[in-house]
Amino acid sequence: MLLIGAYPKWARKVLHEERCRRKDQGTDAAPSNQERRRIIALGTPKSQDQSNKKGKKKKAAREELKGEYLHNAVGAEASFNLVYNANLQREEEQRDTLPMVGTFSCAHCSSHGWHSGKIATQVWFDDSTDRYRTLINCQKCKRCNQYAEPVMDVDIYVERLLSKIYLWKGWRQPILFDGDKTTGPHDSERCRGCEKGVCKLSRLGPIRQRERRL
Repeated sequence: MLLIGAYPKWARKVLHEERCRRKDQGTDAAPSNQERRRIIALGTPKSQDQSNKKGKKKKAAREELKGEYLHNAVGAEASFNLVYNANLQREEEQRDTLPMVGTFSCAHCSSHGWHSGKIATQVWFDDSTDRYRTLINCQKCKRCNQYAEPVMDVDIYVERLLSKIYLWKGWRQPILFDGDKTTGPHDSERCRGCEKGVCKLSRLGPIRQRERRL
């Protein structure tokens, strides 16, 4: 099994394409030359010289990430034709904020990184059209107080997102989720979701943080 979350951002594209190829073909056979060229082209990283040109300013990290780049992984596991719509925001839609798992690496403090099991991720879903969208809220670095973008654990992201959508569609009953205890207490002061008032963990005590309904 290929664990996408364990690899850097550029490599995740290669691994995701290979996982999709294996699933579509139902085989572990090596890819053809044409498939190999396409997969490698998607994941070729920039050279060190290109990414760190002299005098080039570091790009400021975003406070929020649209979840559209993860839709291929979601669609591959969904049991129906689920469509991503970046403009979904009408009042009649289902909405919630889920805790996701990922790893942060601060672009300003290059040696500083951290793992989080409480990445506030907003979800919208329109049952009438089977359309959804997600917004991943970033977290600030403890050293420089600048936002950092996460590398998401794709498998957990897909599992929790589809579990919530299936609940909204009436295909399952609510279940108890035992939150990720290894990442410590939630740092509300550095969570973009808490700043916006959408992160549920900012309003829960230490006991409820470990157990909440999804």
